[in-house]
Amino acid sequence: MSYTKEDFLTRLETALQDTAEKLQPDDKDRLLSQAVLAYSKDKPQEKIHELTGDASAYDFSLPTDWVEGFSTIISKIEYPADDYQNPEFIEDDEFMFFQKLVSSSSSSSSSSSSSSSSG
Repeated sequence: MSYTKEDFLTRLETALQDTAEKLQPDDKDRLLSQAVLAYSKDKPQEKIHELTGDASAYDFSLPTDWVEGFSTIISKIEYPADDYQNPEFIEDDEFMFFQKLVSSSSSSSSSSSSSSSSG
């Protein structure tokens, strides 16, 4: 069973029993967010993201569920992949994350940034 943020806020309300109303309205939400960050550091949700290259590409988009300032690589990047007998890993100083400015040329010129990883 998965719980929603509202489920945890309800449980927090029950556990705190703030009948004197000493907490500010946004305190419970802030405390819950801090608890989620602490828990995520202790027990991160690990996911595997696999990219298939063409031996010439070196820029790749980050996974769609990547959270800027929160997500991180907690293991190693294997390159080339699928050599199960003798896997080779990219050293931490051999890849970097950067934001690339993407602009479009149209009648109303605008630009946005997208995250990419390079390795």
